[in-house]
Order: sequence, then C-alpha cells, then structure tokens
Amino acid sequence: MRIRHLGAAGLACFAALNAVAYRHALAMTHYGPASLTRTGKPDQLGWSEKAKVLVLGVTVPRPVAKRTPADLGLTFETVRLASRDGTKLEAWRIPLPKSRGVAVMLHGYAAEKSTMLGEAAVLREFGYESLLLDFRGSGGSGGDDTTVGWLEAEDAAAAIEFARKTAPGKTVLVYAKSMGAASALRAAGVLGAAPDAMILEAPFDTLIRTTQRRFKMMQLPPWPFTSLLLYWGGWRAGFSPDAHQPMLYAKGVPCPTLIFQGGKDRYVLVEDAERIAANLPRGRLVVFPESGHGELARSAPEEWRRELTSFLKAL
Repeated sequence: MRIRHLGAAGLACFAALNAVAYRHALAMTHYGPASLTRTGKPDQLGWSEKAKVLVLGVTVPRPVAKRTPADLGLTFETVRLASRDGTKLEAWRIPLPKSRGVAVMLHGYAAEKSTMLGEAAVLREFGYESLLLDFRGSGGSGGDDTTVGWLEAEDAAAAIEFARKTAPGKTVLVYAKSMGAASALRAAGVLGAAPDAMILEAPFDTLIRTTQRRFKMMQLPPWPFTSLLLYWGGWRAGFSPDAHQPMLYAKGVPCPTLIFQGGKDRYVLVEDAERIAANLPRGRLVVFPESGHGELARSAPEEWRRELTSFLKAL
C-alpha cells in the first residue's frame, strides 16, 4: 500500500512539474497582449518575484514599435513580404539614393524593428540603405509566437532574398542582434540565404546553454527545468531544441562575418562567441570588455564605429 501511495505521489509530482514547464514554455514562446508589463530581467528579480515566475512563467507582451524612422528624420516606407513558410512579415525600408548596398536589420528576442534604428542610421553614413524586419509575432508581422531563432531564420532568409531582388547588383549586408544573430546564422549556414557579409552581436551558441544560463541567473536549478521547458517549447513549435545550435550553423556560412561580443554580457558569454567564431570559415570576433548584452553602439561607440569602419572598408 505504501509503495502504491509513493508511486501515486511521484506521478502527481511529475505531472505537476510538466504542467509548470508547459506553462513556462507557453509564456516564453507566445507573446501576450501589448498592454501587459514585461517581467524584469532575471538577475533583477526579488525572491517573491522569482517564486511567482517559477510557478506562472514570465510575462512577455507583444513587442510594438514606440518610434519610427521619421523620429530620426528619415524617410521610409512600410513593406510587406512573406516568410518562406508563408507567414506574413512587415518591414521598414529606408531608401538611400545611390546606395552601395542594403543592410538587413534583424532584432533580438521580444523586440521589434525600431530597436535597430540606431545601427541603421550609422550604416546609412557608410552608404547603406536599410530594411528593418519584424520577426514573426513582433511589431506588424503575423502570428503571436516566437521560436527563439528557429523559424525566425525563415524570416531572415526571406528578408535577405527581398533585399537582393529589390537592389540587384548591390551588396546585401546583415546586421543582427542576439536571437536575430542566431537566425541569421541558420539562414546563411543552413537555409541557403546568401548575404554578402554579416555583422552579428551576441549570438548564443546553443539554445540549451543560453536557457540554462537564465535559470542560473535567477538562482534556480537549471535541471530539470531547462530540459522540460525546452521539450514543451520545441513540441509547441515543432522542432527539436537540441538541434538549435548556431555554433554548428556557423560552419556553413560562406560570407565574411564579424561577431561583436560584450565582455560583461551575462546572457551570452565570450566563450559562447568564441565557439561560433571558431566554426566560421571567414569569421572574426571582436570583444568589447566593458559592454553588456546588445548595447555596443551605446556603451562603446568609438570602438564599435572603428571596428565597423574597418570591416565595411574591407568589403
């Protein structure tokens, strides 16, 4: 009888743990209404907030643009395109007469195209018009889900192809951050998208490792939460989280690729960027020792611009 009770209790605990993990997976991969308040950064939560997140999952509202290129004095047009799987996407095209190329701008997780305006404005100084894409689920694009770079790679590939068709004969450059950088690596290394060059900020090396790190930042045990969270997240999205490894996608990227990495980034570590750079046939890694995650143009503007200038001149 006691064994039976213990077995029933164990089964109940297992079911409860999976229910919590599924709720986490749903919360992280399905954007809520834009009116919600997003959960704070993992390392900034108090214990009561961490307990709430552990039970209920994070709150991630749908990212919406709070400014447009017009706020920077730039003329733009909103364009529509479709991802390779048919998902409807929205982008801003910021034209530039007699441009030398097109910069395809890819944002990070739980962000949208306006977060890339600063970098797009600087690239304009170098002669690049820009195409700022909203990934699926973000801004003006279709859907409410994110796959943290897996299906977003289809979106990135579509944007690269769109840029190639609308600016024939010109250089197509990708500038991408975090999840966008992981998407770009899969698009170029696996899906056959063909940019002429890429600049990637803080691409994570594997989905498993970056997820584990977030649990550690909350001072919560990565096991078994990481495995369960990714299992249910992958089940919802229809892919294996084990297979989502930008460090392996890098092996198939033929174009010159510059990786920017912050030395004080707690989400993506320098060693993660090193693993990716080591697999790039034509890659180079630049570390900004005092910078954090996705803030290089603001935290180290002179160094960032210098490295950007050197890379673009080499093209």
